[in-house]
Amino acid sequence: MKMLWTISVIFIGCFVDICYTKGIDLGFCDDTEFICACGQSNSRVTLKIKRRIGACNFKKLFDIDIGGPIGYAILTFLATSEGHLFVKDGFVGVGIDFSKLGIGGKCPSSINVTCPCGPSQTPIEVTIAVCNYAYRWKVRCKPCNDLKEEDVCPKYLACKQCHADGKDGCASCPDGKFGTWCENDCTCINRGVCEKDGKCTCSPEFEGRNCEKRKGCVPPGPIKPPLMAVPVHLTDHSIPTCLPKCPLLSAPANGRLTFSANELVEGVTAITICNPYHRLIGNDMITCLAGGKWSGELPVCEKLATCPDPGLVQFAERIIPPDSVKLAGQFIQDSRIEYKCHAGYEQFGTDVILCLYDGTWSDNLPSCVKVSTVIPDCNTKGSDIVTEEGVSVRIICPPECVDERFHVWGTSIYRQVSSVCQAAVHSAKITNSGGQVAVINNGPYSHFTGSFSNNVESER
Repeated sequence: MKMLWTISVIFIGCFVDICYTKGIDLGFCDDTEFICACGQSNSRVTLKIKRRIGACNFKKLFDIDIGGPIGYAILTFLATSEGHLFVKDGFVGVGIDFSKLGIGGKCPSSINVTCPCGPSQTPIEVTIAVCNYAYRWKVRCKPCNDLKEEDVCPKYLACKQCHADGKDGCASCPDGKFGTWCENDCTCINRGVCEKDGKCTCSPEFEGRNCEKRKGCVPPGPIKPPLMAVPVHLTDHSIPTCLPKCPLLSAPANGRLTFSANELVEGVTAITICNPYHRLIGNDMITCLAGGKWSGELPVCEKLATCPDPGLVQFAERIIPPDSVKLAGQFIQDSRIEYKCHAGYEQFGTDVILCLYDGTWSDNLPSCVKVSTVIPDCNTKGSDIVTEEGVSVRIICPPECVDERFHVWGTSIYRQVSSVCQAAVHSAKITNSGGQVAVINNGPYSHFTGSFSNNVESER
């Protein structure tokens, strides 16, 4: 029997097509073995399908060595359609060609979004690649890497002109800027023009990395480092003093550089200031020394990490301080969020979380549990404590409730007429010494079972 099908394996959620076989004649009785290359490392993987029991037909069970038994339905599908056989966490399943079954089609290779370009905000079409995935036997489509419009469009605003086809990067930058997205400051002087890679195109009378040298102007003789003449209290008998000159520096990426004087001689400082949402690593100021060398290396401007919005907490107020920054749906590193439970609710967990350098929050969100206004005794019923469905209520049970004779119905989930404190002991949430416990109304339920636990007998 001839089939066209694809065998794929998922190891710990990572989908890797490892083998494609066309026109394999499995027969009705033969064992079949596939040796496939896995991923970029080309590791060898052996996949075997063996006849297991019964006569030679597809209604019998087969075994896959790394997966377990596959039933008649899967083999019938493989015999009649195209699909993917996959293994995940020890379970065997089949990925279906959904377009043939009429329950969804293939995803488009890409989608277009409209972004504003530059100061004029001219609209351009930007292409975002689309990836597909299967969920509950349906094909789902979403942008690859979970890109959203707010992740893509802001970058184009820094451009002077954009590519008509929406290609990554700016077509041209505003004056004084360069880089793929015009993110860097140009360091060209003397009417030099910055190219896209930051190199300077000098006017005809200047040269050098930053157009800092006038053509034809050289110091007399082999003088190193370069010298400049500085008049000091000139009189009829004084002569100029020559000081070594430090080399001109270029601003670091994502930052700008300022000098305390135009002539880079001893004592002049260079100060680095990083762009917004970047942090400076190193010394922000270096000094030109007497020998014509700078006192150290320029620092680096590193982009701050971002954390996803952690969301709201039920029954709590969320407070974002003024110094916390949210940009394109993400909070910038060192941003803080404070949570305060409403009156009548008790807070469990931290009240302030911090966005860390690795893009994660410093702690989990807290929770707010309603505090009961009823002071329970051993005879207090669940219906006396909770009324609103799905809302936890905290109570404090007294000790020695097991010694009393009250009724409890259920196991783990209890009838609302049960003694709430004896039910808490029965389910091992507290001991006979009493203590704090949360009670929740789970809504309608009818499958109560009785049991004996922790010296409490419950009924069904």
